[in-house]
Amino acid sequence: MKKSMLFILSVMTSFFYISSCSDTKIKAYEKEKSLELMDSLSNQLSYVKYLMDEVDMQDIAERRDYVESELTLIRLKADSSDIPQEYIHSLEEFRALFKIYKAGLTNYKKIVMEYEELNTQVATLKQSVQSEEYAKEDFKKYYADEKKDVDRLVEYAEIYLKPILETESLFERRMEEVRNITMKLRAKAEKGSDNTTE
Repeated sequence: MKKSMLFILSVMTSFFYISSCSDTKIKAYEKEKSLELMDSLSNQLSYVKYLMDEVDMQDIAERRDYVESELTLIRLKADSSDIPQEYIHSLEEFRALFKIYKAGLTNYKKIVMEYEELNTQVATLKQSVQSEEYAKEDFKKYYADEKKDVDRLVEYAEIYLKPILETESLFERRMEEVRNITMKLRAKAEKGSDNTTE
């Protein structure tokens, strides 16, 4: 009887030891996976930061103003004979650039503020995961909320900032073509004013 009691006690001790080891491994695995999820959010935020850093908003404001002034001059001074047929498409693209720049400038501050807030929240949640402050279910809820907000910010940055970067060479090409049109219009206007003063 004593041997059987010792055996049962030994089996129970082993069971509790194995069970506690399993719980420790499970918690370590869950923590590792949770940290990987947090790293994926951090990577998405890094991408948004990259887009923000690559866009020089002062330069974009100057471009917007330049494009607007050139388009205004063309609208006010040009007639159909002043614009060569091959430049019609260029003017349409120049108008599209104006819309891209205007939208980027309008939404940049909101993107920066949202980025700063989410970056802090994600860092705080990651720290909480590392210190094991939350139960698994609580983490899932907080992570889902942060993931939704980060995804929305990435989408927003791709709508308003990425097109600015992608149209860099287009701006350079179209600027030259539009400048040719506006230089001719200015010369024509000066010639017209010279004729009226004579």
